[in-house]
Amino acid sequence: TPDAGVVCPALASWTAGSTQTCSIAAGGLAANTSKKFIVTATVNAGTTTATNTVTPPSGNPETGCVLATDCTVTNGTPAIAVTKSVDKTVAVKGDTVTWTITASNTGGAANTATITLTDALPANISSIVVTPDAGVTCGAAAAGSNLVCTIAAGGLGAGASLKFKVAATVTAAPFTYTNTVTPSGSDNPACASAAVCTT
Repeated sequence: TPDAGVVCPALASWTAGSTQTCSIAAGGLAANTSKKFIVTATVNAGTTTATNTVTPPSGNPETGCVLATDCTVTNGTPAIAVTKSVDKTVAVKGDTVTWTITASNTGGAANTATITLTDALPANISSIVVTPDAGVTCGAAAAGSNLVCTIAAGGLGAGASLKFKVAATVTAAPFTYTNTVTPSGSDNPACASAAVCTT
């Protein structure tokens, strides 16, 4: 969308990865005035960063970018991956088992909304201790119920990880202990596969 006096190519030529040239005619930009054009686009799903750079006219020492960062903008999106691990795959009555749930942001920006991690704790455990990282808030934990932990919007920066640990004592054996975490939130946090979120 160009201002009056700014001439840009037809909309159909503005495609991803293309270079477009807009111009202002000689005498079209009076002293102490400004003109602009606005480019609006949708970032494709799965894209973590999108960079847009404008190059000012060459050959005129009075035109240019004061700083390189003035003419380059990078937009990032979060990409939240959730995993779960356990320190013992086989346990007997009286053993302590520790599950670790980790949320990692492999995207180019911090999460924009709350990340909710719902951990379905197994039955036949006791003495449950939840240890969250700073930035992770967890509710009450009980055997056979859901433990809900959250990370606030902006709490998981690009390239960062946060986790919480759940330690509990096995109270019955033989018994199959299955623990599954389910991520949710508008940033679409997800498990790469069901297996990485179930132990």
